Amino acid sequence: MKKYILPIALAAMAMTGIAQETLYLIKGNTVVAKYGVDEVDYATFTLPAGVTDPSEDAGSVLAKKYISASPVYLGTEKESGLFQIQLSTRGIMEENPPLELLYLQISTPKVTDLKNITVADGTYTLGNPDDVVPFKFYAGIRMSEGGEDFAAGTVVVNRPDNSTTEYILATDGMFTIKSDGPQYTVEGMLKLENGNVLELSYSGPFVVSNQSDEQPPVDEVELPVSNLTADYTFRPITSEAYVTTYNNLFADVPNLDYHYIMLYEDANYENSLDIALVVDSDKYPGKILPKGKYPVFSRTDGSLSSVQTGTCPAFTVIGDVVVNYGCWLKLLGSDSMITAPLVAGEVEILEDVTSWNNVRLRATLTDNAETPHTVTCEFSGSLFKL
Repeated sequence: MKKYILPIALAAMAMTGIAQETLYLIKGNTVVAKYGVDEVDYATFTLPAGVTDPSEDAGSVLAKKYISASPVYLGTEKESGLFQIQLSTRGIMEENPPLELLYLQISTPKVTDLKNITVADGTYTLGNPDDVVPFKFYAGIRMSEGGEDFAAGTVVVNRPDNSTTEYILATDGMFTIKSDGPQYTVEGMLKLENGNVLELSYSGPFVVSNQSDEQPPVDEVELPVSNLTADYTFRPITSEAYVTTYNNLFADVPNLDYHYIMLYEDANYENSLDIALVVDSDKYPGKILPKGKYPVFSRTDGSLSSVQTGTCPAFTVIGDVVVNYGCWLKLLGSDSMITAPLVAGEVEILEDVTSWNNVRLRATLTDNAETPHTVTCEFSGSLFKL
C-alpha cells in the first residue's frame, strides 16, 4: 500500500498555496490521529535535539486481536439503534481469568428488522451521548451504585485473576465494522485514559442478542377454514363459565383491555365458545364492560387504534407454543373436532358489567367458511375469573 511522506505533502501544500485545515496520520485505511495544521509547526520522522515526546512517558500502542464477540441490541434512542459489543481474548463461553475484554458501545441506523438484527457496516467515531446519531461510539465512564463501582460505555476490562477487575476507559479513536454475511471484521484504534493506544482487531461471527424491550412480532398462522356445516345455537351452562383479562395484549394499543370469555355446553368441556371483547379502559373507567354493541373489528387495517369497544376476530400465533386468540367455536363431532374461527358479527352487552358476578350478553358471530355460518349464543350469570 502506498505510504504518504508527510514532510513532502506539507511542502507541496506550502508551494501551491492550497489551504488545508487538518493534518491526518494514517495507518492502513484508518486515521489514527488528526491535528489542525495551525497546531503543528512541522512534521518529521526524526526527533530533533531538544524536542521531547510526551507519548514515550504516557504509554504505547497495544495491538490486541480478539477471538470472540457477543453483540447485544439495547433498543432505539433518537431514531438510532443502540448496541453493546463485547470482544474477548477468549472463546465466547470461556470466562475464567486471565481474561481481557473490550466493550464497544455504539449507535447505528435504526433497526427495522427485529427478527434478523445486524450491526451496520461503517466507520464509527467518538459521539456525544446527549446527541445520539448513527455511526458513533461513546467514551467510557465510571459509575457507582449501591456501593459498587463499575464502568459503562466503551471500556477495556482486564481480569488477571478472580479477585481483580481493572477498568480502562476509552476516550477517543475510530474503528470500522464490515460484514460478509454473518462474518464480521472490526479494526481500528482507541485512545485510552492511561495514554495508551489500543490497536484492535476481530474477525468472526456476530450473533446479536436482543436484550431490548423491542421484540419481533410473533408469526401469525393462517386460519383453518371452518368445518361447521350449518348454523349453530350455542347453549352455555352457567356452572362452567370463565374469564381472563389481559391488559396489554396489543402492545401498540396499551389502553385496550382484552377480556377472554370461555363458555361451555357441558362439564366435560367438549363443546366450547370463546368470546374476546376489548374495551378502552381510559374511555370507560370503572366499567369492566359498558353496555352496548361490540362489533367485530379488523386487527390488520389500522382500525384497532380507534376501537373503544369491540369483538376480536379469531387469529392464531406461533411463538414457543401455538395459541388461539379471538372468537372460536369448537364442537366434538361424531368423527372429528369441528373448529370454526369466528371472524365477523357482533356481541351485545345487555347491561353495564361492573362485576363478573353479573354478566348478560348476546352473541351473533359468523365463521370463515366459503358460505358463512352463524353462531348465536345468550348468556346470563357469573364468570369465574382465571
